[in-house]
Amino acid sequence: MHVFRATLAVVAALVLGAGCGDDKPKEKKTDPVDETPALAMPAIGVPAVKQMNFIYGDGEKAYDKAQAAYKKKDWAAVKAACEEALSKDPGHLEAHRLLGTALAQLGDLDGATGHLVTAVAGDFVRWGPKLLEDKDLAAYLASPQGKALFGLHAKMKAAAEAKIAGGLWLLGRRGAFKWPSKKGNQWAATRGELYAYDAEDKTFIRLTHTDHEVAAWLPSPGGDEIALVGYDRVDMPDPRAQGGKLAKTTPPILARAWVETIDPRTFEPRGKRATFTKVRGLSVYYGVGGQLLVDTLKPSGRWTVTESGTWSIDPSTGKTAKSQAKADPASGTVRVTLDEAAAWAPPRGLKMSRSPADPILATEITIDATGRTISVPESGLAPAGNVRLNPGGTRLAFSTFADPCSKDGAKPSIYMADTKTGQLKHLLTAASRFGLRWLDDDHLVYEDDAGALRIVDATAGRESGKITEKAGLALAALSSTAKPICTKEPEVVEADDGSEGEGDDGGGDASDGGDGGDGAGSGTGSGSGSGDAPAATP
Repeated sequence: MHVFRATLAVVAALVLGAGCGDDKPKEKKTDPVDETPALAMPAIGVPAVKQMNFIYGDGEKAYDKAQAAYKKKDWAAVKAACEEALSKDPGHLEAHRLLGTALAQLGDLDGATGHLVTAVAGDFVRWGPKLLEDKDLAAYLASPQGKALFGLHAKMKAAAEAKIAGGLWLLGRRGAFKWPSKKGNQWAATRGELYAYDAEDKTFIRLTHTDHEVAAWLPSPGGDEIALVGYDRVDMPDPRAQGGKLAKTTPPILARAWVETIDPRTFEPRGKRATFTKVRGLSVYYGVGGQLLVDTLKPSGRWTVTESGTWSIDPSTGKTAKSQAKADPASGTVRVTLDEAAAWAPPRGLKMSRSPADPILATEITIDATGRTISVPESGLAPAGNVRLNPGGTRLAFSTFADPCSKDGAKPSIYMADTKTGQLKHLLTAASRFGLRWLDDDHLVYEDDAGALRIVDATAGRESGKITEKAGLALAALSSTAKPICTKEPEVVEADDGSEGEGDDGGGDASDGGDGGDGAGSGTGSGSGSGDAPAATP
């Protein structure tokens, strides 16, 4: 008991003593609390190109209401309409983007963050670069939630740039191509855009935004720009005129085709779009010095065409001028008509022995570095614009030619060859255009007859991957069908019922200088997939 009291006395003295003298108790310092919420890194891109068809999906009408409300800055109405759109189509990226803004304006900062992240991750090239400059999000971006998004945005930007640079660039459609169903001048488009496929996340990162009108793409020889070719209006013959004979003998006309260039890093347009009216088709390539050249084509039959002129495009204004410039030997060429689109490569490091009957076909391929000559198997003919060396020059890939109109039913094949030994490796025989590209020394990707892309491990000699989309994929040029067309009987594709409307023109019309002119030279639209000019595919 005495011990307990003594202890209390000592404690009391210590406590009282602590209050005496000049020494004041030191306040314990605490670290500031970080109120910035942590955000998880999302996948960049979309799992399927068809998701980009949301503009005509179940949420279309509700989103139209949201846009009307946005013009009035009625944020409550915007929120309600966007939520309605997303209840019908959870993948509607535009609804996510606009709902994020509406929620930010209404004070739901956590809710805004989720929708903004979904939209920007789904289409980073469209919304990512300018997100932090959006005046409607200024107050939100100053909040802890906005600062968290700011930090995540930097990570998303780095990831998007890396995945785009290392991805497989390809063309994909938001929906299946539909043949224009009405006569006369009408809206039509490929429904295609340029994407980068990320094999790690198995996602497609959209690179271009042309209202889904891209038919082909072509990089410049120097790699400092990309040319896009597309169309948005066609002129169709009357299917009932002359008992239907007119439609079989009269080709469809591109009432308005276009060419534009974009920066290969930002994907922003480098100038105004050049337009060409009332043409059968366009051949696009680069001339010496980097000028972009276009041959306009006019019909000389249902399938045959004549070059009506060569045009140079002003890169800043989009205006066209007649030109006598020649193609750069290092340039590829893309050719676009409503029926077909094709891309060809220049023979880098190769010499071709051309067929005397058709100079666009090769009978033998000689590799410059090794001197090895490879005789083309099967038909003995190979489309000369579809022969590729891998970057190291150790392997060659090419396809054989087969006439799609032939009654014997023969189909083309795709082969690889060792450039030292000449040993051939057969990959596939199918009714395909067999567009191909080397990803690196050991991996080849090519188009099959179902609109899929197959990846081959050249070292193992077998297929190592496959990329599929119901509406079809292509490496450089989107045709109306995945299979080559017989020029005697065009393959029938689903008729367009006109339910999707006309869409936007997309960009400023810079020139109508492509309606023909005198011009010289000619070519044929063979429909074989072999092409009719020396050219390159990226």
